[in-house]
This record gives sequence, structure tokens and C-alpha cells, in this order.
Amino acid sequence: MHLAVPKVIRLLGYEKLPRQGVKLNRRNIYARDSNRCQYVLGIFDEQPGTGNDYQKAAQQLKCPALVMRSSLFFIIPDMISLCRTIRKQKVVIICSHDYKSNLYALLAGKILNLPTMAVFHGRTRTDRKALFYESFDNLLLPYFDTLICVSEHTKTQLQKIIKKPPPVYVIPNAIPLEPVNKTTTKPLPETYRRKDNRKQAVFAGRLCSEKGIFDLIRAAAKVIDKRDDITFLILGDGPEKDHLKKTISDNGLTNFIHLLGFTNSIFDYYRSMDFLILPSLSESMPMVILEAFSLKKPVIATSVGGIPEIVQHGKTGLLVKPGDANALARAIESLLDNPQKAEEMGNNGYAHISAHHTIEAQAAHYFSIYEQVLNSSISPQVDSAQ
Repeated sequence: MHLAVPKVIRLLGYEKLPRQGVKLNRRNIYARDSNRCQYVLGIFDEQPGTGNDYQKAAQQLKCPALVMRSSLFFIIPDMISLCRTIRKQKVVIICSHDYKSNLYALLAGKILNLPTMAVFHGRTRTDRKALFYESFDNLLLPYFDTLICVSEHTKTQLQKIIKKPPPVYVIPNAIPLEPVNKTTTKPLPETYRRKDNRKQAVFAGRLCSEKGIFDLIRAAAKVIDKRDDITFLILGDGPEKDHLKKTISDNGLTNFIHLLGFTNSIFDYYRSMDFLILPSLSESMPMVILEAFSLKKPVIATSVGGIPEIVQHGKTGLLVKPGDANALARAIESLLDNPQKAEEMGNNGYAHISAHHTIEAQAAHYFSIYEQVLNSSISPQVDSAQ
């Protein structure tokens, strides 16, 4: 049975609209395919300062959006506003992305008798606060009508958390290739431009222990001890920033390793780099790898989580054991010594995401599941949309 164009509300909460508008491009593709689905956004305003990037993006797309407060202290008035918005917009499916939005989605679904979907991004954090939130979220997930995982690894994680889950589908993370490639390139600040023909390696992510950032510093020190033809640029912020800065200074590495903090121009650094390094101790399916591949850049990463699903050792990049600074150093030297092989890996990475991680394919998977949910035809067996 062919259904009328459904309206789906997506609930999400992030501090910033990251990746120089990639999320905006994703919403744009969703919004443009109005013959199959129309979106409404429910945004938790967790961004410091005034204004909200997601709200601004929604306005540009002419996409209806409700902004809710980040504190659960306001849950009652915000739930009233959410239910009113869902009714007014004639939403038929509620889709959520994190513990807070999962709570609101379940409550709204019960109140309004609407089907609910949660997107499970995996468990990678190790600090106590995150573990508390994740434990709370684990109690919510079994009550959703459908669950979406971003990789086969996160599906395995989910099945360990929930013994009898609702229908589970795998829809991999995706990236809008064309909009990313057309982004205007700006020159890097003078301090971080190439000097003396040095190669550039980039780390992009949260500066925390689970990202393996100190393994990168140890590996970089080993490489720099042998050669001076590389510069490491570290993009991001996080709880280990001060410790990291001191470690770099104490080891005399400030001329080779630069902490740049959070940037809205991340793709400008990607374009300038020779390869990406992601030494994480745990991951689900990191967007930074897809972003690097979208610009035909090779990747050195650890063989954890969903990373081996996208990084093929020796073909699209190099995989090393997590926590092994010696192996990481050898991988860095390998790409430095074999620029033609590195270029080939970058081209292979682009071909891989063009075949498996496009926004169009991701959207088609979502639309198919929306129709199945509304038709009540999803099999009770756990399945995969890949």
C-alpha cells in the first residue's frame, strides 16, 4: 500500500552544528525529497551563548522546528509544546537520537499514540556522567517500536544491552559528497600553513582519553625523533586539553604538534592535510573518517568499533591496534614514505563511501523503514537494512 507523504519529527540535541554545515546539507537533502517524506525538527538548545545553529539551519531550509530547553526541569512545559507541535504539523512518526530526546520521544509517543524510532550511535564514552546517562538510556531503548544502528558494531552492542530488542535496522552514517566538495576553501592561518615541504597529519575529535589522543602524542614523538618532515594539527576541544598542552610542551614538541581547538572551518584543514589519524580506544562509526574519504584523504585508525567496516587495511588506510603507539608511529612513517600508496588509499576511500555512504542511500533506507512502520509490516525478527 502506498502511503501519503509522511511527516517525521526528529529530536536531537548538540552543542553546535558541526563539520561546516554537513548536518545542514543532510537536512537539506531530506527536506528536498518532499515527495517521500517531510521533516520537523525538535531541538534541545544545548549551545552556549545566544542563538542555535540547528534552528538557523532549519530556518534556511524552511523546515518547521521547535526549540526546547536543555534542562529536564522544564520537561512538563516543553512536553506540552512538543505534543502541540506534533499535532499541529500532523507528524506520524517520532525519531530520536540521544538519551534526552529518547525520553521525550517515548513520552510523546505514548501520549499521542504514535510509533517511535531511536537511532543508536553506540557506547564509546567512559566518564561517570556519560555512563550514568547511557545506563538511563538503556532502560528506555527496549520500549521503542524500531531501533536504528549506525554500524554492524553498534548493532552488536545493542543486542548485548537489550536481550529482546524491537526490530533493529542498520543504516550506516553518510556524508553529502557534492556539497562538501564544493565548499569554498579558505587559506589556513599563516602559523599552520605548510613549511619546508612538511607533510600534515590531522586529528579531529574530542580531546578525551577514549580518543587515544595521548597515544598519538607518543607516536608523534617517536616519528619526530627520526625525522622533521611532518606537522601534526589537532582539532577539537575537551577535558584533556590542558594536560595535552602540557605534555606537548614538556616533551619539546611545540614546533611539530599544534593544538588548534574547535573550528568551524574543519574542511579547510582536511584539504590541506596529507592524512587523518584517529587513534581511538572506542568508536561507533566516526564521521571524521567519512569526511576524510570525501576529500580523497587516507586514514590511519585503530581497529575498534565500526572503524574496520569503513577503513580497509592497506586499501583505504591503515589499521593499528588500539593503545599501541609503536604501531601507530610505524603507520605514520609508512604513509610518509609512500606518498603514491597514500594517494591510492585516498582514492579508494572516496570510491568506498561513494558506493556505501551517500546521503541519498541513507535517506532511501530511512524512507523505506518509515513506510514499513506506518504499514505495520516490520517483521518481529531482527533485520538489517544494509
